[in-house]
Amino acid sequence: MPLFFTHIPRTAGTSFKKGFIFQNIAPEKIRRFEGVGSLVKDWRKPFDFLEGHYPYGIHHFCKCATPIIYVTTLREPLDRAVSYYHFIKQCDTADYQHPDLGAVKRFDIAGFYRQPENQNLQTKFTAGFLALTLTAFLPQALSGPLLLVQAKYNLSQKYHLFGLVDRMSEFQEMAAKKLGWRNLRLWDNSNVTKNRPSIDAISDAARTSILGGNQLDLQLYGFAQKLFAERMQDPGGQDEPILSKIGCPTRIRTRIIRAIRLRR
Repeated sequence: MPLFFTHIPRTAGTSFKKGFIFQNIAPEKIRRFEGVGSLVKDWRKPFDFLEGHYPYGIHHFCKCATPIIYVTTLREPLDRAVSYYHFIKQCDTADYQHPDLGAVKRFDIAGFYRQPENQNLQTKFTAGFLALTLTAFLPQALSGPLLLVQAKYNLSQKYHLFGLVDRMSEFQEMAAKKLGWRNLRLWDNSNVTKNRPSIDAISDAARTSILGGNQLDLQLYGFAQKLFAERMQDPGGQDEPILSKIGCPTRIRTRIIRAIRLRR
């Protein structure tokens, strides 16, 4: 079954992939995500794992002959936001410059998270490709509450597995049992953010700005904490993957279609 991992930036995704996914899937069965156009062009090309940063829903652009599995990891929003900003800042070398480096050089951390495109990435990625695309081009098309509803729905009904960064060892153990994989308990630290300040070192003004711009992520994370705890208490109830029909709830689909028509 093809595995799709919604790798949200700075949610320990690289460590999870190197220490768990890559230990169980052969390199020749891994396909690199190079955009929707590439998936559509080679939509029949088989793979066991799609590597890269992409939101939920990308499976619609490739042919999967067998049921699919969706996995993701989430991180406490303030900690993720601080890590992300300083990670971008450190990606300024002769070999690589982060696509958002210009914004980090232009804004301090408070100003960076006042920009709508940098807010609530965990909610947007989890809500899915259509929601993420729509909010990027038509920011007012989907309200915050509606976006959050979609993200919660996907996380609880469409993701077969999800983990929390501060409970990764438990998550990997559960994932190994459910997938029938080896859990070597490896942890890769090669992609950690260097020279980032601690949460306690962030000024009150910056903290207020970051949290104010990521309210949806805060609510999603609170929801995820409760759901994860429930699943850990009853792991047997999660033995069977959720393989029901995948799609948007009716009210989300209707809102998207209406917004597109109004834009024409």
